[in-house]
Amino acid sequence: ARAPWRPIRDNFRTYEDVQRGLRSAGLESSNLIIGVDLTKSNEWTGKSSFQGRCLHAISRRPNSSNPYEACLGICGRVLAPFDDDNLIPCYGFGCSQTSDHSVLDFSPEGSGGHLHGLDAVLQRYRRLIPHIRLAGPTSFGPLIRRAVDIVAETGGYHILLIVADGNITRGSSQQEGT
Repeated sequence: ARAPWRPIRDNFRTYEDVQRGLRSAGLESSNLIIGVDLTKSNEWTGKSSFQGRCLHAISRRPNSSNPYEACLGICGRVLAPFDDDNLIPCYGFGCSQTSDHSVLDFSPEGSGGHLHGLDAVLQRYRRLIPHIRLAGPTSFGPLIRRAVDIVAETGGYHILLIVADGNITRGSSQQEGT
């Protein structure tokens, strides 16, 4: 019989504490998939929470990061040790190219659809963001469908990390229940 669900105690002080908590909860190995919210609400949210700047604003100052870079760095460093092959599919959603119909693959052409490690994810994010036109709506549907396709293709356990500003909508092309 399967063990009943139980929460992971949330009194961690370091990345290693979180990793130990995940291991004690039974996580041994899992592939990481990352989705990044590229909707216009990041501009509106940033006006009140990020010194009036878009949450995706890239700083030229060394050792300075925007909220997305900080979140990807923290979550990625916690979860990366569980990813055995260190190949991370990363996608954007909600930009003018994808709307609520598809995802934007962050990987360069010819890379097989993966970025090699967290540093590559962050470097690629910094390279792409200045060229992306934020749009909407914020729909997780295309990202979730892409993640399901990856799991169906590769099997095994996966963690889908969605980094978003919290403003979520249902796209007009989404049917009720999808």
